[in-house]
Amino acid sequence: MALASFPASPERPRSVPPPLPVSLRLEAEPWSSLPKNLILDLRNRLTNNEGRDDRKDDGRGAGSLFRELIDDYNMGIISGHEWWAITVWPSSSFWRGPVAWMLLRPEPRYLPTLRVGTYTDPSWRNRGLGKLLNNEAMRVGHQQGYKRLVASPWNKRSDAFFRAAGYAVLCPYGGGLSALAELDIPEECPARLPWRCRPPENA
Repeated sequence: MALASFPASPERPRSVPPPLPVSLRLEAEPWSSLPKNLILDLRNRLTNNEGRDDRKDDGRGAGSLFRELIDDYNMGIISGHEWWAITVWPSSSFWRGPVAWMLLRPEPRYLPTLRVGTYTDPSWRNRGLGKLLNNEAMRVGHQQGYKRLVASPWNKRSDAFFRAAGYAVLCPYGGGLSALAELDIPEECPARLPWRCRPPENA
């Protein structure tokens, strides 16, 4: 008796598991102590650039205040005195250089205040790095005697980021002007968050 033959079932595509979380290293340093090659890397690779799809809400390319500040610092126009930089580094030799950072600058207000700006490599976004940076900014601010962080959201993405981080948006952005958002630094220094995240799937 002949055995019935059945058509071969198509092979199921093998699902590739997501990469395992990597450990991160956060470094908070006075700007003046950063090596020149790191400053150059931050300027060229981790500042707004329309070629990396950093755009305003109307689709136009985004300029970069970070880049302007770094250029002014390199030309000696501004001193960078009392600036701080927080950088995020994957603890693996596979990735070279930081993948996100935050700049903190003193701002004269009625409370000791730090103005913050943040940038994350597009492939590393939506992994909680901004939350780590903001938490570390509060820790640095607390240790340095500051009472408040302020930021200037300039598009929907940055507005959503700062709102999610707990900032109160006092003045919404629009008409080419950035918003104003602020966050009080707690009286007790915030605890450190776990420094781990999943790397990009295509890495």
